[in-house]
Amino acid sequence: MSATPETRHDARPPRPGAATTPEPVTLEHVFKSYGGTQVLHGITVEFAPGSVHGLVGENGAGKSTLMKILTGVERPNAGRILVGGREISVKSPADALHHQLSIISQELATVPARTVLENVFLGAWSSRGGLLRQGQDRRRFTELCERVGFQLDPDRQVGTLTIAEQQQVEILRAVSRGSRLIVMDEPTAVLTTSETQALLALIRRLAADGVIVILVSHFLEEVLAVCDTVTVLRDGRHILTEPAEQHTPDSLVAAMAGRSLELLFPELPELAEDAPVVLEARGLSRGQAV
Repeated sequence: MSATPETRHDARPPRPGAATTPEPVTLEHVFKSYGGTQVLHGITVEFAPGSVHGLVGENGAGKSTLMKILTGVERPNAGRILVGGREISVKSPADALHHQLSIISQELATVPARTVLENVFLGAWSSRGGLLRQGQDRRRFTELCERVGFQLDPDRQVGTLTIAEQQQVEILRAVSRGSRLIVMDEPTAVLTTSETQALLALIRRLAADGVIVILVSHFLEEVLAVCDTVTVLRDGRHILTEPAEQHTPDSLVAAMAGRSLELLFPELPELAEDAPVVLEARGLSRGQAV
């Protein structure tokens, strides 16, 4: 008796920059190991369109690995990626871009020697008959900046920009390609307070446009301030996915660590006034240093 071949439902990607229908993106039963070390244990999580989804966990929890799988940088040992319930094939970053899945990593992927305009439309310039249509790209650039509220000089060399401005270039690139989902990995780690507030406001505007924004961050107060939903990973396992409004920084820390704050940071007993001296030092010196 012959086995029935498996039917594959692969979502047909729209052209880069095209508008997409808001649909949920789901990671389903994702496993990943390196050698004999299992780093992801069957994680399932759904990301809703038009929402900001926080992804938190301690170092080594599996956050970056999960996002690399979602955006084609890594391949899972098992599991599926679904868009609107349809399985898609994401075997490389190019596949991810075809399906409007983008990532902005801590290590920004800009070309410092090229202009802002060239970086925004990198690999997706307007052309006809093999000739670039720079006037059209400049109009597209102006429309993009107006949409997201940026004020960038298209002719400025990217290597002369601040980190926050280079981040804006990457965001414009993702938006220009019609991204349905944008992963931002620790985006505020090197930003000032005012730059951070501006970025969080932009994240909310992107979500209002129907984009899924996944915020990977150790700054829990920022996560709770901007996110609709939060997912906690611990040791490569899915611990919870719940509305952000149900949590506080303390409750997230407890979920990330697997034990209460009282156990993590126990109260120290008060020292008695007549407690014996355990260590005493006098006259210590080390050249001019001490």
